[in-house]
Amino acid sequence: MKKFVIFFAFSLFFSFNLIGQSSFLKIFNRFEMKFDHQIEDIFFEDLNNDNLEDILIQTKASDIKKLLIFFQRKEGFDFAPSQILNFDKNAIIFDVGNITNQYQGREIVYLTSSSLRFYYLEENLYNPESIKLIDISSIFLSPSPESPVRCQFIWDVNEDKLDDLFVSEPKNLTLFLGEENGIFKESQKIDSNPFFTTRSPFRFSLEDSETAENFSQKTITRVPVLYVGDFNGNKRKDIISIFKGEIEVFFQNEKNKFSKEPDFKINLDILTEKEKKKLLHPIFTVDAADLNNNGLIDIVVSKHEVQAMASLSKIYIHLNKKGKINVTPDQILVSESAQGNPKILDINGDNHLDLIITEAKMGLFQIIKILITRKVTFENAIYLGQGGKYPELPAAKIKSKMRFDFEKLEESEGEIAYFSGDFSGDGIKDILKKIDEKNMLAVFLGRSEARKKMFSKKASYEIKEELPMIIIIKDLNNDKISDIIFNFRMDEKKKLVLFLSK
Repeated sequence: MKKFVIFFAFSLFFSFNLIGQSSFLKIFNRFEMKFDHQIEDIFFEDLNNDNLEDILIQTKASDIKKLLIFFQRKEGFDFAPSQILNFDKNAIIFDVGNITNQYQGREIVYLTSSSLRFYYLEENLYNPESIKLIDISSIFLSPSPESPVRCQFIWDVNEDKLDDLFVSEPKNLTLFLGEENGIFKESQKIDSNPFFTTRSPFRFSLEDSETAENFSQKTITRVPVLYVGDFNGNKRKDIISIFKGEIEVFFQNEKNKFSKEPDFKINLDILTEKEKKKLLHPIFTVDAADLNNNGLIDIVVSKHEVQAMASLSKIYIHLNKKGKINVTPDQILVSESAQGNPKILDINGDNHLDLIITEAKMGLFQIIKILITRKVTFENAIYLGQGGKYPELPAAKIKSKMRFDFEKLEESEGEIAYFSGDFSGDGIKDILKKIDEKNMLAVFLGRSEARKKMFSKKASYEIKEELPMIIIIKDLNNDKISDIIFNFRMDEKKKLVLFLSK
């Protein structure tokens, strides 16, 4: 009898698990792609203009840098790359854009120390021989061991359906406007200095970033553009950039010219003298987004500092009022437990952007506890926006937890919630939860505003699967339902797993 009870309980558990698995696979098709190279980075682009996102995988540094290209078909993805493109060894940075109407798809454009070149699509594959676009000297002196690095320097600034180029020079940002047949003409120089960064913040000193002559081989500079969008309400795209603690805005006029110098600036040095004494070297991030859905770009500045005895975060909301932004913030959200910059997205489908703020107390006691237990518990607090204003209290808090391996920080694991997916297609964001301990992925559906709880209490879909450290949520097949990509680049595995909505 006892054996029967145990067998019945096991069978019941197994059947429930199969129900969870089968329900998950009712809404997703699973694809697994394997290859001979470790992943350096993953990018998603509609390369052949068929409204389906394709996948580009950049391989880890080697003598020959490679791009593994997976073209998406109506049925999904093949298990092997559609093409393996060997990158020019002189490539420093690259981007993808529509820079000419001579070829069928989008071009892969890259910069060397002396020229801009591109690969073009021909009969559904990229020609392995690149074409020189223009000769140019830029701030980028030579490839690093990690080159080429993806860096956005292509935008359709004047909205003529041909992309334009920003090239970063030692003291200027040079704009080249694209014309038909891949012809580019220098439009103007804009007084915006390059923004310096690398994949690792420990590879250069602040002094190294002052002059072009002091660059190390491993240093990569970025085009200083933070955002291109209509800032002043004249239906033309403007430039928002950041450099040395200031946001700079350059307006575009009716002749597609930008102001040479910034039309106005926002100083990011906004801590009080008392806070500066308490919190040294705060970290800040800047986001440009239309918070209140009025077609104009607003600014969100987040400043954060953690020390042994203190933690402070401030989120500054600068609302755009008919093309004007006050230097004084419209709202300041203050927290002693917030960590890092907020996520900005529309959670409840009302066309107003909400804030998700990660909260975890980080005083001396909490830091000691984390060091002893190697665990940290934090909450994702959801603040619903309305007209660009946010309440003092969150509408919901979702708990997550993380376990650390201090010898190998990249091998941390835990129970992490992701909020950017809509897996039912109803316009309301759902929670995707990665539960490492159970090797489980679970989906909790978002609810309408009429309900008391924002998300379902029980998971609507579950699946047991070997989990990566990083999960990406995208709508690859353009059906308004999110897909799930397992990014194994931190795990150094030579494969890609994705769940594509049916």
